[in-house]
Amino acid sequence: KRQIKWVMKTAKKSMSAGNPQGKGVVPVLDAWRTAQPAVVEAKVPRQVLEDYFTGMLVLSADFAFKPRRGVSYYLYLAAGSWRLSLIAPAEWGDRSPGSCLAQCQLRDDMTWQLELHQEVDNQPELAEALAAFHDGFVNLLDRETTLEESLPYCVRELPYHRRLAAAGLSSSLSQSMLLSGLAGKTARSWLEGMPRISLAAPAAFSSQEFDDAIN
Repeated sequence: KRQIKWVMKTAKKSMSAGNPQGKGVVPVLDAWRTAQPAVVEAKVPRQVLEDYFTGMLVLSADFAFKPRRGVSYYLYLAAGSWRLSLIAPAEWGDRSPGSCLAQCQLRDDMTWQLELHQEVDNQPELAEALAAFHDGFVNLLDRETTLEESLPYCVRELPYHRRLAAAGLSSSLSQSMLLSGLAGKTARSWLEGMPRISLAAPAAFSSQEFDDAIN
């Protein structure tokens, strides 16, 4: 409902901004539809939380383009902030924006896959930034509302393309939780047994004990 409300509000803005015939409505609706997951599968708790963490990390990065499924992007730490780019580390030459954490790809279900860069172990600033983001993620979940209510369905502060991608991620995760029988659990309950993220094991939500605790 929150996603539909945002789509209609954006469409109304388009009509009122010198476009009374509503010619901007169709592009907005099309963009919203393309940002929805093409496939959705049931997932174990650790996969849901891993996809949530990874998606939030990528979407916290600065970018002003429409991310496309299957395309390789690169996540950099530039002056203390995350930045997503189409340019690989080797292609920058002397103009690199910062340290590269990972190569990223948007999956068909609107979650993100990360492959750590080979030089990541030699860059302590990445470990510090990732630890800080992890702590913020934990604070986000440390409440009695459901995990679904914490999802970024419509974050007004985000730029357009990031907002659409966040809505797609939220739709994907909420549907996966429904299929898995995990919907309705408090966000705080998901923290029980959650391993700490590290550069050595970014996909650290692999504990069977964690799955058992959530189920």
